[in-house]
Amino acid sequence: MEIDYLNKKYHLNIPASDTYETLAGFIFHHHENVPELNEEIIVPPFIFTILQVKDRRIKQVKMRIETEEE
Repeated sequence: MEIDYLNKKYHLNIPASDTYETLAGFIFHHHENVPELNEEIIVPPFIFTILQVKDRRIKQVKMRIETEEE
């Protein structure tokens, strides 16, 4: 999914960059390699759990936003 769409629809404030346009691109930018199934990737305040990877592509991810209460 495109970051612009996610930010507009869900008010997530995921940082934009010229190096990525999608959520998968954002994750790869911060993780730098193909994540494994069920791997957690933390990019504060976001926590991504990889639910499906196919052919070196992230297909499904669960995202949580860490709050001060956690």
